[in-house]
Amino acid sequence: MVKFEPNVRAVIYARVSTKDQAQYGEGIPAQLHLIREYAARNNITIVKEVIDGGESVKLNLGPNFIKMLKENDPTIDRILIFSLDRVTRNPSDVQEIINLLNETDYELESITEHIMADDPEDRDTNLHLYGFLAYMDNRNRAKHIRKGKKHKATNGGMNGSVATGYTSLSIFKEELKDLEEHGEISSENREDYLQQAQNIMKQYNLDEKTIFPDPRIKFGVIKAFELYARGKWSPQRIARYLNQNRYPVPLRNKNSYWTRRTIDGILNNSVYIGKTNYKKDFYDGNHPALISKEIWNQCQIVREKRKAGPRKKANPRQNRFPLAKIAFCPRCGGHMNVDTNNYRARYYRDAAGKHGNCTNRKLVRALPAEQYLIELISNINLSQDWRERILAKADINRDAKEIEKERQRLIKRLDTIVTLFDYGHRTKSEFLGEREQILSEIDSLEPVVEYDLEEAANLLDNFGALLEDAKLPEIGEIFHVFFNKVYLDQEHESTSYVVAIQPNPAFFQLMNLGEIPEKIIVIDPQDIPSFPLKSNKQ
Repeated sequence: MVKFEPNVRAVIYARVSTKDQAQYGEGIPAQLHLIREYAARNNITIVKEVIDGGESVKLNLGPNFIKMLKENDPTIDRILIFSLDRVTRNPSDVQEIINLLNETDYELESITEHIMADDPEDRDTNLHLYGFLAYMDNRNRAKHIRKGKKHKATNGGMNGSVATGYTSLSIFKEELKDLEEHGEISSENREDYLQQAQNIMKQYNLDEKTIFPDPRIKFGVIKAFELYARGKWSPQRIARYLNQNRYPVPLRNKNSYWTRRTIDGILNNSVYIGKTNYKKDFYDGNHPALISKEIWNQCQIVREKRKAGPRKKANPRQNRFPLAKIAFCPRCGGHMNVDTNNYRARYYRDAAGKHGNCTNRKLVRALPAEQYLIELISNINLSQDWRERILAKADINRDAKEIEKERQRLIKRLDTIVTLFDYGHRTKSEFLGEREQILSEIDSLEPVVEYDLEEAANLLDNFGALLEDAKLPEIGEIFHVFFNKVYLDQEHESTSYVVAIQPNPAFFQLMNLGEIPEKIIVIDPQDIPSFPLKSNKQ
């Protein structure tokens, strides 16, 4: 056992895992209090206190801890810590601590563990032992936390913070109390809100810990979903509308006003249709839904459409060209630009041909090609048994299952290299290199889109009527919904310069190819055509 010498001078080191914990002192006061008491009992003089916070203990050593050791202050004899797991939970970092200690005259002492020893080799053994125990304890704790979260979700409980628009009885009472104290609501309003909350809890037979719709905030959330479902309201515009119309915001929110990020998070949260989730699995929650599934589904359709890419500022010139960005050359596969002459007649032109890199060098008149495609779409009819025929042909989920299987394999591989790194069988540079490669492979796995064939069929039935009175920008929108690519060539006058079409996937599955003129090539969206394009029908 180590004998304590009188007048030992020490520095206290304490650490927490997050910036918020460091800022608000969560966990720090308890560590400091216990270490100070220990120092007083053992005649240790405290010189200063060093605190780290903001980064997980299992990732890296704290920057202030490393700085303290490298300073090697000759007036300090010892570093006092509560336990080694407050310094690191990563076994590979223990050797770095030993190396740093060997370069100083410091002793490292834990008030809960027997790290110190007369023999340096015994000290190093103790450090490795307690470092490994901290690592295993962390793994075990994380495993139980995951199990607890999954158990809570499967039983209808919520993990994490309470979603905007919901509250619990204790939170609601505290917020109403603060509002009344600041004069934002009267005592009568406070009692009225409390009564509304109790009525909701009684209506759905909820206990005091279960969340329920906030009588003050829920109307803003409902309004956000209703506006977004219309298809033309962005999260930023919705936030502006709610702020202008003074919809209240929960006091616990970081901002006292609605923000784009808040609205975006709301629209993506299934809690509002009465669901809970753990990772990617969803379960029925104990709380009541705030919106209907119909509005939720409509909002998700709008979200998917918006995912196509960021909206760019409208180009008035391109609004006059319905095939802009989807017109291509059948000889080289290159993109075709838009063009006009002095009489404002519209044309499409191969960019490669213009510069002499393709034999397709002539302008293609826009109007005949567009009218031909309008007629082509309008004349496509669906057979009576389209649903059975398509579903029998399309095994949409097959590729998705293969991709998910590969993703799970890569995730397991990532977990393996993390374990190898934790045990010191990988250097930090090797670990980071392998991790970067695996993460890039995971990112490259593109999800298979499950096409909404029924929605596509309904659109296809109505395209003819939509195109009758449509203007050029509207025709462009319809073309971009229906076609992935359209190939144009001046030499194909018999088909108004249309050589081939590549419909978007859902429409390709619904089309009766027998209705397409034989001179037009129809390209499967899953195929990569070879150029120049040659029809198999000829």
